[in-house]
Amino acid sequence: MSGKEAGRVRQWLNALERTDRYVVLLYYADDLTPTEISLVLDIPKSRVTRTLEWARDQVTNMIAA
Repeated sequence: MSGKEAGRVRQWLNALERTDRYVVLLYYADDLTPTEISLVLDIPKSRVTRTLEWARDQVTNMIAA
């Protein structure tokens, strides 16, 4: 990932709703599982899974653009 792409991803991440940002960071930076994230944030595991799928699609599209 180039520096420009990394900057765009960073901006995107900072613009996310707090819970969604935490889901992404806990998964990718802290290597927590979706089950662990749901327990830490006290949200349904299904929301964690949906958020991660959505985030992957967003970042993939952003980098491809």
